[in-house]
Amino acid sequence: MKKYLYLLVFTLCFNNFSYASYISLNTTLTSSIKDKTLVISGSTINKGDESAHNVKAEIKVQDKDIMSNKISELKVNGTYTFEEKFNLNLDKPGTYPVILTIHYTDANQYPFAALSCQTFSYKKDVVAPIFGQLGSITISKEGKIKFALKNFSDKNIKTKTVLVTPRELSVQNSLVQMDLAPKYEGSVDFFVKNFSALNKSTYQVYAVSETEDESAHYTSISQGIIKVIEIKTIFGLNYTIIISLLVILIAVFFAAQFLKKKQN
Repeated sequence: MKKYLYLLVFTLCFNNFSYASYISLNTTLTSSIKDKTLVISGSTINKGDESAHNVKAEIKVQDKDIMSNKISELKVNGTYTFEEKFNLNLDKPGTYPVILTIHYTDANQYPFAALSCQTFSYKKDVVAPIFGQLGSITISKEGKIKFALKNFSDKNIKTKTVLVTPRELSVQNSLVQMDLAPKYEGSVDFFVKNFSALNKSTYQVYAVSETEDESAHYTSISQGIIKVIEIKTIFGLNYTIIISLLVILIAVFFAAQFLKKKQN
């Protein structure tokens, strides 16, 4: 009996450990404006321990979307660089968002994406009268991530916020609008589903909030984390619950054996 208990414990515990190679992309992004042309340039370094494949940058500015040239392989410590130009057609000065997605695959051609968001200043630098805070969550199939936004100004403002996620995640209500009174804060939950994310994946996601007044346009960007885990089951029961029950069973078994020896 003891032998089988030890074997079962060893098997369950051993299954919790897995060792795998990984890809980690560190990206830097810069922007500059000359006349009405926005130049976006950046670089991505692979800090993982395996190569990334089919690497390409997708850059979104307003309603324009440009895909940079693709490279077939980005080796460990290798660098991928890109530069794209946008002809701007903006009505007001201020800050506007840039959304960058680095698309890549692993050696098995499974697709991944790494996000980065920042702002650029058009004609003048401004300070946004809004500030957001995006939470972090862990999901298996679905969940909700909380977003809070505060109005620091003395005026009523209308805002729109977009939750930017990689394609592996789906957002039910990706665009929300808020009417915020002076010095008031509001909050909303974004409902997120796991579309194709793998177990143990971690994603940076961004809430991009915009508003404007008579003189300028403003952008505030908040960052959050979504971790994806796989809930393991045996015969429909949670893996963790089974291990806990097993530990209790083993403790009862050894306690019974101890009492039996003591009585003898």
